[in-house]
Amino acid sequence: MTIFLQSLIELLIKGVPESFLFVLAVYILTRIKIGLKKYILLSLIFTLVTYLTRWLPINLGTHTMLSLLILILLFITVNKVNLQNIIKSIISVIIIAIIILISEVLNLFLFNAIFGQAEAEQLFNSSSAIIKSISMLPSTIFFAFILLILHFILKIYDKNKKVKDGKVSEKIGE
Repeated sequence: MTIFLQSLIELLIKGVPESFLFVLAVYILTRIKIGLKKYILLSLIFTLVTYLTRWLPINLGTHTMLSLLILILLFITVNKVNLQNIIKSIISVIIIAIIILISEVLNLFLFNAIFGQAEAEQLFNSSSAIIKSISMLPSTIFFAFILLILHFILKIYDKNKKVKDGKVSEKIGE
């Protein structure tokens, strides 16, 4: 199988879902309302950017950081955000990088527990794009799960903050 085809398979199995989650994460963490057209457009552009970035002759992990930097720029451009939200988007990308790290470590622990270290390493370093991509899917699922939990925590926090702020303003209004 050619390198291009392998890369394309990895993109479809892991890259596309992960890119959509990355963009969703920025929206959730910045608390900017998601416009479906902008979300899809931004996700597809980010998928393409991530795919092209992986072809660069740079160290593993560096392409992720470069892609996330480009995500910040794309997010700011597409959503025409103000300075406060620019700062939020930068912070959110840092949080996303941490969540990715946690997700990949959990994936590694899961595969080591199930298959043992030697077999897990074989799966992660497989020459088959399908095997490699499927073995990395649990990290995407962990990422989605952590993002979902974070979304609910932020919703509860925002709701409690509104209630608290509302009570304070009622007292002042009396």
